[in-house]
Amino acid sequence: MKFSKELPTKLEIIPQVIDELLGQIDESFFGKNDAFHIKLCLEEALVNAMKHGNKLNPDFTVNLAAEADSEALLITIVNQGDGFEHESIDDPTKEHNLRKPSGRGVFIIKTEMDEVEFFDQGRGLKMTKFFNKEK
Repeated sequence: MKFSKELPTKLEIIPQVIDELLGQIDESFFGKNDAFHIKLCLEEALVNAMKHGNKLNPDFTVNLAAEADSEALLITIVNQGDGFEHESIDDPTKEHNLRKPSGRGVFIIKTEMDEVEFFDQGRGLKMTKFFNKEK
């Protein structure tokens, strides 16, 4: 399966895009928890790309691409913003961050996906989920 789409910077389209992408992946590839984790990480990544990357600028777009086979799903997301240093994000599990209403997206992605790579000065994200049917 291959999926590619240029998305307008509109937060309200994210659920529909996620459903469209996941609907194209053969359900037999998924383990019990895979769909939930993929959906969560994809939502966090798209919100981050639109909100923090593109600063909700309607003139900017987000490119979403995905490839899946029976072994894994690779998702690539690229925004048109200024980029960021992912290493400089404060740890949301530290005491002073626990009550903050945001700041957990990258942490969730790094925790739930099997491989995560930022590129193009933080404008791009590649995340991979290996399917484990035993979970």
